[in-house]
Amino acid sequence: LIGKAVFSYFEMLKSVEPSFDLWNEDKTIRCQQFLFQNDQKPYNLATSIARTLHLYPPEEVLAASYKLYDFDPDSITEIVSSLTVDNLRLHVVGKRFESLCKQSDPWYNGKYLKLNEINNDWASEWRNVSLKDAEDTGLKLPEKNRFLAEDLELKPLDSSVTNEDDFPIRILHSPLCQAWWKQDRKFQVPKSKIGLRIYSGYSSLHVRNSVITNFWCHTLMESLNEYSYDAELAGLHYNLTGTSVGVNLLLAGFNDKLEELLEVILNRMRSTDTVDINTFSIVKDRLLRSYKNATFKQKPYVLASHQTWELLCEKNFPMLQQVKVLEDLTVEDVTNVAQKLLSDCFVDILYEGNVTKRQAISCVKSAMSTLNTSRKFETLPLNGDATLPEGLSQWNVKDVLNDEEVNNCVRLCIQIPKTASTNAAVRVLSQSMQAKFFADLRTKQQLGYVVSTSYNVLNEFIYLVSFVQSEYPLSYVQHQIEKFLTEFWSSVIDGAVDSDFDKFKEAVVTKLSTKPKSYSAEFNRHWGYLVDRTYNFSERQELLAILQKMNVGQLKDFIKEHILYGPRLLVFVKSPLFTQKHKDLEEKVSVIATEPAKPSRVWQGRHDLETFHATTSWKRPNSILPSLPASQL
Repeated sequence: LIGKAVFSYFEMLKSVEPSFDLWNEDKTIRCQQFLFQNDQKPYNLATSIARTLHLYPPEEVLAASYKLYDFDPDSITEIVSSLTVDNLRLHVVGKRFESLCKQSDPWYNGKYLKLNEINNDWASEWRNVSLKDAEDTGLKLPEKNRFLAEDLELKPLDSSVTNEDDFPIRILHSPLCQAWWKQDRKFQVPKSKIGLRIYSGYSSLHVRNSVITNFWCHTLMESLNEYSYDAELAGLHYNLTGTSVGVNLLLAGFNDKLEELLEVILNRMRSTDTVDINTFSIVKDRLLRSYKNATFKQKPYVLASHQTWELLCEKNFPMLQQVKVLEDLTVEDVTNVAQKLLSDCFVDILYEGNVTKRQAISCVKSAMSTLNTSRKFETLPLNGDATLPEGLSQWNVKDVLNDEEVNNCVRLCIQIPKTASTNAAVRVLSQSMQAKFFADLRTKQQLGYVVSTSYNVLNEFIYLVSFVQSEYPLSYVQHQIEKFLTEFWSSVIDGAVDSDFDKFKEAVVTKLSTKPKSYSAEFNRHWGYLVDRTYNFSERQELLAILQKMNVGQLKDFIKEHILYGPRLLVFVKSPLFTQKHKDLEEKVSVIATEPAKPSRVWQGRHDLETFHATTSWKRPNSILPSLPASQL
């Protein structure tokens, strides 16, 4: 069917004269792509230029692959006429061909079968296509692209802005919406980015609603393909995803038609009450594969990370539960989702780029009018952070690994209260540990290929995280991680890194001082502060000020106060296999004296997770909502 559709389209192309309008539209798109592309890394740019020097003269090498020079209908006709079955090279890929593939490539031993002729039935059908076949399939030349940018002028800078650090400014604050805006003053490109974070009482209620929300978002994106293809050609992109607390909508690209695309998406969100069975089946099949891969096909170190946050985050619903909900989902379950979502919600909006304050306010009001939301909850349904009990808690992960996975994983997390000073200190400590941790456990001991130590900053806590993926026994790996950490922290307290402290601190300062390389990267940095609802867009500057005054004595005090005796979580992911290598490694380390820390408690399974969630103290970010008169919006 695919081959027939392709050659039917070729047949239609042969029946019409080359279109100057379509050619000129393509020329415009290519020109805009070239003029406003993001800066490339020098290595990638040099490689690209070296490759294209084989094809174009030096004076054309930068732009030639983007440019269309002169409209040449004769050459276009000649190329189209060569699109025949006789000129076809066909690659067919699929597991069902495994038994037919008897040849192997010499590099990766990949199986393949090379044939000198195309299947006779396919070739015959494709040679005999007609214009009627194209009409019956609904194939036709594209209409004018409504999303192609026409106005590429930069907006005049808003003279009322006195924000010297150039951070987003709140422009609207109502019971239904909070909006932030920042006009681009650095990158000087006619592009913008818009983000809507919709908090919904429906989505956050339980795992089933969260899965339905994400499913609904995917059905909307499937139904919007008729618009998104033209939008992507015109340099506009969007993504609509369901979360455990609602929906995220992100749009980016040339600002001229970005709001038009936003209006199309919001209208579809508001008006979609039902999902047709064909779209439902496509989305369910795709999501089931994705969910099952995320649940059963992950590497142990990735799985350990997922399981950590399922335990420690209030609304990170377990993937096993999500898979079960999705398997049982019916088309009736995704009926009237828009009404359920938008009748009890609050929206945070961020609009940045080539846009004035007046235009941003107008866009936000129009968007909220289209969504026509209401709200019942008094505080936002946010994802809380669990408070770990004192001592060492062990979380055993079982029955979700790939049956063929031979590796285990040990992940040790130390929970630290989040303040500006602890945020700065943990970065310096992590920076000082990383190279030595890798050199010891990976290079010297060769415990495994995946060895790392770093930190994670959540809303209310920071975690110093160390993990090793290995075929060695879990208890042995745990001991080696703990041994390294204990010795390293003692050495810091004893003054072993005093002379290198400034070097480690400067490395952190350099990272924090790094400027975004594009308007999109700058937006993403600000978006993170909107998602965690701190709106602390100047956090990096605050951390730099703390680091400037930090000395090695403060780092030692941080270790004594928060690291040595802080609550810890030990995550064990065990391979379902016990190979000869596992046996050999077990015998090898059995003669080595090891004394891994004994846990204060051991958790495993859904019951223990639910019990912990019911008894822990949850710390939640800013969940206060305004109670101003709705007339403000």
